[in-house]
Amino acid sequence: MIIYFRYFFLSQLIYPIFIPRRYYNSITRFQFLLLVLYGIANGLCLLLPPLTVNAARSRAGFMACFNMLPLFLGERTSVIAKIVNIPLTSYFFAHHWIGRMAILHSFIHMFLAIASKGYDSRSIQSKTGIFASTTMLVIFASSIYPIRKRVFEVFFRLHQFLAILVLGLTFWHLFPLGWERYIYPTIALCLWMLHMAYRLSRHNIGTRTHNFHIQKYQRAVEVKVDLEGRFHPKPGQFFYVQSETLQAYDKFQSHPFMIFWWEEDLTQTFSSTITFLIETKLGFTLRLANGAPHQRISLDGPHGQNIPAEEYDTVILAAKGIGIAGVLAYAQYLIWMKSRKRIRTRKVDIYWELEENQQEVWAGHYFNKLEDQSSKVTMINCLLDQY
Repeated sequence: MIIYFRYFFLSQLIYPIFIPRRYYNSITRFQFLLLVLYGIANGLCLLLPPLTVNAARSRAGFMACFNMLPLFLGERTSVIAKIVNIPLTSYFFAHHWIGRMAILHSFIHMFLAIASKGYDSRSIQSKTGIFASTTMLVIFASSIYPIRKRVFEVFFRLHQFLAILVLGLTFWHLFPLGWERYIYPTIALCLWMLHMAYRLSRHNIGTRTHNFHIQKYQRAVEVKVDLEGRFHPKPGQFFYVQSETLQAYDKFQSHPFMIFWWEEDLTQTFSSTITFLIETKLGFTLRLANGAPHQRISLDGPHGQNIPAEEYDTVILAAKGIGIAGVLAYAQYLIWMKSRKRIRTRKVDIYWELEENQQEVWAGHYFNKLEDQSSKVTMINCLLDQY
């Protein structure tokens, strides 16, 4: 019964795409169902009796503050998300839609306030309320995918600054109403401070590198890092990479990269060398590829969710272009597990569609290593895009 329910849940809700999207993650049936329930719950809270303008205005402001709470759990993978083992895409999905709901409630609150009391240009409360709502609108506009992708580094810091600005304006806006209105903004501030304290502690005592090697390819760079300590690698994990020797502002930003490969000893379960395959674009990745040979970087991680592919007889891995950077580690891990006779997997197929023929050099020698390590892996297929 449990197996049937799990099969039904995965095949009918988790995996099927409900809204396909070309430029960002698609929405599954389960995610759409959660969105509908989330919207209904917020709507019911807004429409609770008494149905007066003043009551609706107060509830809209309360719901805006309440929805802001999870947004301050972290601008990226939060501690709670890591403990609960929430996938990064799911965490971002929740962050985006909760943020949009908070913005919607803030505008409802602003319009109802103007409709019921009018706009008083001498009132600090009116000014800070409109300023806060306008700032949230700027956050929404700057978060649109084409803008976020084009200037990600600028967006990331601007997003943080505007979020703290909104929180400060919220405190100022609630100042005349008494300390009891500060409960939710105070909780949001404490969550953000705890998250930042955790990040700083991880940065100070976390993994650092002492040797760092770069292999340049056309439109990509291979970064091989020798860790000071040892860790147990698993596929699906990623690190936030922060440079210590590039431009000054690179010290205040970090970027997530999937583990592409690691050098392992079949008699052990740890690795001291990991490899990232990074597509070079503008900004940090280009500076990383063109930087000095004796660079230093710090790593925050590992983060990510390990999918138990070893529970299946046949594993099919599919990737396109730079997507191979997040796929090849699964094949390496399955071969390593198979050598220790721990898993049931008998067959591993990798389908890699190249966007350009020169991309084959990114991972071709690693494919050869996989075939040398195990004869039980089927021929790795490399599909060339004909269009």
